[in-house]
Amino acid sequence: MPPETPASDFELKFVVESRLAMLLASRLATLFAADPRHPRNTVASLYLDDRAWTSLARTRDGALAKRKVRLRWYESVPGRPLEDFAVLEVKHRFGLRRRKERLVTAPLASRLATLAGLLPARSELACDELWRALSPDFDGMTLEPALVVRYDRRRFVDPASGSRLSLDSGIHAAAIRSGHPAGRLGRAARVAVVEVKNRDGRLPVLLAAALGPSVRQVSFSKYERCLRAATGQL
Repeated sequence: MPPETPASDFELKFVVESRLAMLLASRLATLFAADPRHPRNTVASLYLDDRAWTSLARTRDGALAKRKVRLRWYESVPGRPLEDFAVLEVKHRFGLRRRKERLVTAPLASRLATLAGLLPARSELACDELWRALSPDFDGMTLEPALVVRYDRRRFVDPASGSRLSLDSGIHAAAIRSGHPAGRLGRAARVAVVEVKNRDGRLPVLLAAALGPSVRQVSFSKYERCLRAATGQL
């Protein structure tokens, strides 16, 4: 499974127009080392939210403290998992700081990778072990499948600072909760995202020069952006 940064660290995000993603990827490849184990693959996430979209609302409202719950797996190409274990992640974020709780599930990825169009109800996903891990009532939120997001991820390492860098492109929603139109699924976002994860929250010196004026630092949620695109709000 692709390596993750420590459970608690800083996360900085930058966006660039998607048409510039290949150019930026080439620039990053000349400045930083490719991740030695997993330089590139497809990342897929099934986001879980309650029926009131509480997690989404916290993101949209710009809350300083946010939390997302998702099932994540990795694919060699879309729909083909690298292995059959998914990871249940509870991601807590406060400003630029983040903390993850991670639990490797029973084999689920091959089942999750087939999800497309309208998502089945929680009771139809046959993930009893997962629901038990979350408990029936998660901090007052009864979680249901909400959205599947996929994107291409390139990973780099900055030996000078120990920072991990990633470039995510082709970001799109592949499946959405029942009750929403599925006709806009599959449309890639107009931006690519650079993520920097490290212990001190500082931008690597070489990266600052590589990004240039066309790249801007933002608060960015793939979950929120893809849901907006899938429901015609973008």
